[in-house]
Amino acid sequence: MKKIWMIPLLVAFTLGFGANGFGGEWVSGTVVKLDKGFVTIEDFEIGDMIRVHYDKRTKIKGDLKEGSSVEMEVEDEHAVSILVLGSDEEEGEIEDMEGDL
Repeated sequence: MKKIWMIPLLVAFTLGFGANGFGGEWVSGTVVKLDKGFVTIEDFEIGDMIRVHYDKRTKIKGDLKEGSSVEMEVEDEHAVSILVLGSDEEEGEIEDMEGDL
C-alpha cells in the first residue's frame, strides 16, 4: 500500500524537470540580424524581437542568414541548436558549427 503514493510523486517529479529548465525552450521566427555571435529573430507567435547568442557549440542545420525562417532551441539566452526551415539540409543531420565567431 505504501508504494501507491509513490506513483503520483514520481510523475510530478518527472514532469517538473521539463518545466524547470532541463532542456531548452523552442522559438521560431525570421532572422532579422546576424551580428558577431548574436542572432536576432522576430518571433512568429508573439511578434517580439529575440536576441540570442550562438557560437561553435551551437548545432546549426542549414544556411543561416538574414531573412531565413528558423526554429531555435534556447537555454539561458544561448542557442543550443538552430534549424533553418526550407533548406536542403533540413532533412539531414545537425552538425557542429566550425570556426570562431
